[in-house]
Amino acid sequence: MVSLQIQYLLVIKYGWNEKKVKGIEIFLHGIPIANGLGTAIAALVLKMYNPADWDCWIHSYPHDCTPTYVIRREEDSSDMVVTNCTRGDSAEIFQWAFFFVPLWAAIAFCVFVMMSI
Repeated sequence: MVSLQIQYLLVIKYGWNEKKVKGIEIFLHGIPIANGLGTAIAALVLKMYNPADWDCWIHSYPHDCTPTYVIRREEDSSDMVVTNCTRGDSAEIFQWAFFFVPLWAAIAFCVFVMMSI
């Protein structure tokens, strides 16, 4: 989505021709592919993929476990010393880092580009 918006911006607003766009095409394809592979492999290595209701996604297991960052934040009042998550400890942080932040950044960028054209 962002790559297409960059191409629109360069062609429509800045008048780039097809030859100039072809010069950066490797980046317009490579960066999204590298980002997708990087986050997928990182989540796999960190054992973040777990059942999440009807599908499999970055999620903690078991669903009602207490992540490490919650235990550290509530250190005074918590009786827990270690997390009871068997897999996907602190999965919410990774959901935001790997999915929600890039998603909303891409949406904001696309809105910005469309408004500037």
